[in-house]
Amino acid sequence: MSTQATENGITNNRSVDDQAIPKLPFFGSRWEIAFVFIGGLLVVAAWGSARLHHPEWIMWTLCAASAIVTSPRTFLRAVQAVRALQVDIDVLMFVSAFGAAAIQRPVEGAFLLFLFGLGAVGEHLSLQRAESSLKGLQSLAPESAERLDENESVTSVPIEELVVGDLIRIRPFDRIPCDGELIEGSTAIDESTLTGEPIPVSKVPGDELLAGTLNTTNGITVRVTRAASESALARVIRVVTEARSRRAPVERLTERIEKWYAPCVLVAASLVFAIPTAAFGDAAMWFYRSMAFLTAASPCALAIGAPATYLCGIAAGARRGIVFKGGESIEAFAKVKTMVLDKTGTITTGKPRVHRVITLSGSEDDLLSFAASVESQASHPLADAIVHEAGERELVVEQAQAVEQIAGIGVQARVGGAFVRVSSPKTIDDQPGADEARLAVHELASIGDSVVVVEVDGRIIGLIGVRDAVRPDAAHALQTLRSRGLRLIMATGDHQESAQVIANEVGLDEVYADQSPQDKMNVLERLSEEAGPVAMIGDGANDAPALARASVSLSMGGAASDVAADNADIVLMGERMQAILDAHEAARFAARIMRQNLVIALTVILVVAPLAIFGIADLGPAVVFHEGSTVVVVLNALRQLRRSRITTKSP
Repeated sequence: MSTQATENGITNNRSVDDQAIPKLPFFGSRWEIAFVFIGGLLVVAAWGSARLHHPEWIMWTLCAASAIVTSPRTFLRAVQAVRALQVDIDVLMFVSAFGAAAIQRPVEGAFLLFLFGLGAVGEHLSLQRAESSLKGLQSLAPESAERLDENESVTSVPIEELVVGDLIRIRPFDRIPCDGELIEGSTAIDESTLTGEPIPVSKVPGDELLAGTLNTTNGITVRVTRAASESALARVIRVVTEARSRRAPVERLTERIEKWYAPCVLVAASLVFAIPTAAFGDAAMWFYRSMAFLTAASPCALAIGAPATYLCGIAAGARRGIVFKGGESIEAFAKVKTMVLDKTGTITTGKPRVHRVITLSGSEDDLLSFAASVESQASHPLADAIVHEAGERELVVEQAQAVEQIAGIGVQARVGGAFVRVSSPKTIDDQPGADEARLAVHELASIGDSVVVVEVDGRIIGLIGVRDAVRPDAAHALQTLRSRGLRLIMATGDHQESAQVIANEVGLDEVYADQSPQDKMNVLERLSEEAGPVAMIGDGANDAPALARASVSLSMGGAASDVAADNADIVLMGERMQAILDAHEAARFAARIMRQNLVIALTVILVVAPLAIFGIADLGPAVVFHEGSTVVVVLNALRQLRRSRITTKSP
């Protein structure tokens, strides 16, 4: 069977692919299936003609006609391979078929080509189903949008013409054309196409909306925050498209095997014929057995098993809002025994709010105004919380100058002539107010607040306690992961006391607190040496170095920064930790499918090929087992697409 998975999808490293051969009008259509079945009927007619002792020319004509209508795709590829002086699976099958005809066994040769053609078409159409699951993402965003002009008139424009800041009107049951912010109206949005969450999510002014999701209730007005080409949906489509060319180690191994294995099979089949013939005679019998051996030993199922498995795994994940960036990420995630999780935006919602303000000098409003001026230039959920609080209090927030963000430490800038630093408690040293600040840190951290220290001209003027709600399903998700034998660790830049409060709430025993991005990388390196492959799950730009260092990395949720998503091997579009469970189970299921496919393929080769040498398996059974195993591994891979929901529902 052909090892070319699809016209444009994941392909094996063949000597010749479908792009290199001429395209006949019926390729990929129902006519191709019809031609193959007509070829099958012609094989049956040829067999019947032989059984009824009709003139031989009738049998030969029927067999030739069958070969012609069942083999255009595979024959053209075989011709191209021969022209390139290469031997691949297509060449092996035609050598076997022509060999059978050469020893007056045309029906068996035609039967081989019929099953080979049937398998090739079936494989092509089956994997096309996986491709269509991926291509279906592209149809989620509408082609046009209703833009509100300055005079509030409505103009229908292509979504490519929308720019950041445009106002668009979304009618009930319309899809969102671009990522945006809801500014007028309230509604419920069905995000299942991107996140896998089946229940529509209530949205109010200020909430983020994602392209491709469905407005299920009221008409709303949305401000565009990203161009159509940069939306979350566009990003998913891009990474999934790129994922199809990123191969897992087992795929690369089977590709390397195929390069030398197919020529070796041809040589071995020649030896199966030549050596016994020289020793015992009866060239016709040994030639027949060599053709049966060649058919049984051809690595079709072995070659298609890996790309089929991982293509279907990527497609199945995309349906659930899980973006696997290639078979390599699926294989790696299935092997991990240790997971390191960031706190903010992963275990918690990533939408913190100011919980308490402690001043050491000056007023709360002055403290928040200084902090918001600096944090308005930063990219972190805690910064967003402080800016939001200043806005709620309607404070004056000056424009900061000479802003410098130090990863894992904080942000510093000049505000109105003063030098202001907003940082983590680890920066407390011996500056004025340090002793009082340490007591305040303990007070805030002991109740689970993340602590932000505010300094003005080298003096600590106060602290801000920011609290982030734990995701509702966090404890259940982590308990389920632990029940699978995984070691779970929290690594966070938060103070030890506040991190421990959250860890106790969700049932985590191991916590690394006060971690800078470099510290997180060191933790991952140490864990990799101790326990093997380690997964890192985070959401922010500060997590990007650790995500890049992990054996396999995941970025989570709509709050995930572009930097984190770009560095991650797996992107989880959902906001629940259930998505981690789904991704892990999907990876493990794909790994099981992969092992099963390897066993099926190798069993046929190791059992049927030797039986063919000894004459126990004739060419007909060899053909059936060979082609049957190839169809079985493809259908086995497609089982991933039938799984609508995996893992136990979280409460």
